[in-house]
Amino acid sequence: MSVWSFGAQPSQLTPTTFRDAKVWVARVVGELGDPDKVGAGDAISAAIDELNRRRWEFLTVRGSDITLVGGTSDYDLPTPFKDPLSLIIVAPEKRALTYVPRGTWDSLIGGNEVGGTWFYTNFAMGLTNKVQLLDTPASGGTMEIRYYRPIATPTSDTDTLDVRSGPMELALLARAQTWVAIWRGLHSERLALMERRSHELLNKAYGDETPIDWTPQLVPARVWMRPTTSANSVPNWWDW
Repeated sequence: MSVWSFGAQPSQLTPTTFRDAKVWVARVVGELGDPDKVGAGDAISAAIDELNRRRWEFLTVRGSDITLVGGTSDYDLPTPFKDPLSLIIVAPEKRALTYVPRGTWDSLIGGNEVGGTWFYTNFAMGLTNKVQLLDTPASGGTMEIRYYRPIATPTSDTDTLDVRSGPMELALLARAQTWVAIWRGLHSERLALMERRSHELLNKAYGDETPIDWTPQLVPARVWMRPTTSANSVPNWWDW
């Protein structure tokens, strides 16, 4: 079973149901009583597809560990899966793997081996997403996987929207309203205003997702606190 590694807590996700969202969307053409008549559900699905073009930090998942088998390079990825975040072999020797596009690997390596499993690529085999380890593991082991999942598309009126409360939810609803307005032929200044507003909300949602710079500081903190003998002195930071 997949478990959350970090990202949104349940309290940050919207409590809005699919039914309530459809009513909200249908309001743009005055069909609150029958939102399915104007395709409000389809419009929400279309808006979710737009939002799924991006990787959302709050949708990062720690998947179940993958058991490695010596001589096997291809393994099933979790579902639903959007993009890899990190793969770490934790046994028998701990190491983080680096992603490489398969085309780049083939052009640089040319069928040779690099002497160990240091890289990975991912692809689809039929309807199943796979991860391929490069080089093929020589022995068994265990691998951790963290990844981005897509925003789920609701199928039942009682399903809650799989988005965060605030700008992201409002952006989703605004984009859905725009789709309904287009389908109903509402070509006017009002539609242009709706388009602009939906993009503004989407940009705000992107802003909420801007990651903090977690770049590790490789210079010891004590370096920045060491007193100098004069304003012009050049201390040897490492000699103490």
